[in-house]
Amino acid sequence: MLISAVDVGSARARAAIFGPDGRLLARASHGFSTLTTDDGHAGYDFAEIWQAVAQALHEARSMAGAAPGDVAALAFDATCSLYVDAPGFAPDVIAWHDHRATAEAAELAATGHAVATLAGGRSRPKCRRPS
Repeated sequence: MLISAVDVGSARARAAIFGPDGRLLARASHGFSTLTTDDGHAGYDFAEIWQAVAQALHEARSMAGAAPGDVAALAFDATCSLYVDAPGFAPDVIAWHDHRATAEAAELAATGHAVATLAGGRSRPKCRRPS
């Protein structure tokens, strides 16, 4: 039984294969494009992210000498982003560092809604990175 782990960051998908004892057997990484505009928009192409994930997983598994059926578990973590499935919306993933929703975030925070309270009493147009 092997365990695979994937981390999708702001520019790369990283994959690793671990043995049952937790020992790292192999790891691989593949990048993807960040698409930005002059007006503060930032995003990704969903298909490109998943292609990078698939490539990194395949390479790590191959490096570990493992068959697909040898992997019994997958841990997955991804940077905070939003996939949008709407006609004509491109790129189809809004990146965590996109600032287009600043006014909407302030409006949401001003409602005093319980969800806003759970988020610390305010809403942000992007995810906060831990300090």
